[in-house]
Amino acid sequence: MTKIEFEVMIYFQMRILRLFLTSLLVFSLSTYVYFANPGVAAAATLNPTFEVMLPDVNPSTSSDMTFTITNPVDSMKVTTTTISIPAGWIIASGNTFSKEAEIGSGSFTASIYGEETTFYFKVINNADLGVHSNRFTVDFDDPNIDPIDDYIDGDSTTGYTLTLDAPPAEYDFLSLPTTTVFTLKGTVEGRNFLTTPVVQGDYTWIADFTGVDGTHAQDTWTPTIPASLTPEGENVTTTFSDGSSVTFASVEVGGGTTQATSELAPKDVGVGQFQLAGGQYYDFTLTKDTKIACPCTVTLSYDPKTTDKPSIYHLEDGKWVDVTTSFDKEKFTVTGTVSSFSWFAVGQPNFSIDWRLPLERPNGRESVFSKRIQILPIIFSLLDADGQYVERDDVTVQVLNSSGEVVSEFSPRLILRDGKFYIAMLKVHQLHLPAGEYTTKVQVGNTTVSPTIDFILK
Repeated sequence: MTKIEFEVMIYFQMRILRLFLTSLLVFSLSTYVYFANPGVAAAATLNPTFEVMLPDVNPSTSSDMTFTITNPVDSMKVTTTTISIPAGWIIASGNTFSKEAEIGSGSFTASIYGEETTFYFKVINNADLGVHSNRFTVDFDDPNIDPIDDYIDGDSTTGYTLTLDAPPAEYDFLSLPTTTVFTLKGTVEGRNFLTTPVVQGDYTWIADFTGVDGTHAQDTWTPTIPASLTPEGENVTTTFSDGSSVTFASVEVGGGTTQATSELAPKDVGVGQFQLAGGQYYDFTLTKDTKIACPCTVTLSYDPKTTDKPSIYHLEDGKWVDVTTSFDKEKFTVTGTVSSFSWFAVGQPNFSIDWRLPLERPNGRESVFSKRIQILPIIFSLLDADGQYVERDDVTVQVLNSSGEVVSEFSPRLILRDGKFYIAMLKVHQLHLPAGEYTTKVQVGNTTVSPTIDFILK
């Protein structure tokens, strides 16, 4: 071989190698190889794989991500690779950083004419985006390989997509197996580049490979974000993937909030006096060091096929308490206010209360009594879901002061007069109840029945 022939061969090999590496840069989650032996290639199975290492999967964090991509010896040539990054992830636009900012680095290893060869590269930001959200220049340490551009399209709301075409099939001098390892920086020039989702849940990245015979193969990576972001501030709302949310009056120390669900009622409590609407119980927990202040508003979804008048029940001291404040018939959500956190449930109440005089006043006016009275009669009817009178032996009356403390709890007597009525006597004088506002609740079994009613002692 003459010197000129040798130089021509080297030149074309470098040009071919540059074209091949185009398909492997930055987010290229596959390697493309076609065997020189046609018999072996025909028998190959499409099975490229990739792995991702993310040190910090907490919500709204930015840490370096390392990708390892392999195309094993028994794989076949790939014509197209489509990588889908799920909505929720945030990739800062390329115009956020300077044009020469280094945003990552990596290596590509393959067998060339029987010898394992590794090429190293840096990933450089290119702020000339065109129609793309990001544009990258891949700069190889080997001066014989020209820089290569690659692109990302999409946004955090719809997700991101990267589609790569393989080099022509005649470039068959690269032999399997191949490995690509590259790291993308979480922060660049002091600003976030790659940021995890703010909402708790599983997020699946999908790499779809199309083989030379038209078949498809997929490989996935599914990290779990363990909590939803709860930042510092006033009236902070934390959302979850099922549409539920918690609004905190204030967050002194930010962190995260986790949501757990169960189809079974909490142990030692049992189901409440309501029909579960949605089939799940919910529990919200703050991550370590997160400090919040209530009152807090909880919004949950409900199934309109199972109830048209949903209530939120909150487990307090072993009792299901109706904490409902409103519900939205268009969004199918129901909202309640609480001062603490434990299990919640959405349900259709089994019972309701029909308050009678003297607590029930015309036109919704609040009842006012002298604190000097001896006894205050509490009279009400218990109705089922069809509005019929109900007689039960597990009914309890509670009277609470304005601080939410129970000042009296007792069982009412059932009396018959134009229907079924319950009556309980609040011994105001004997209990030395001070002037102030009070709330009366009725419990059936382990559940508070709505509505409650307030009165004032003066």
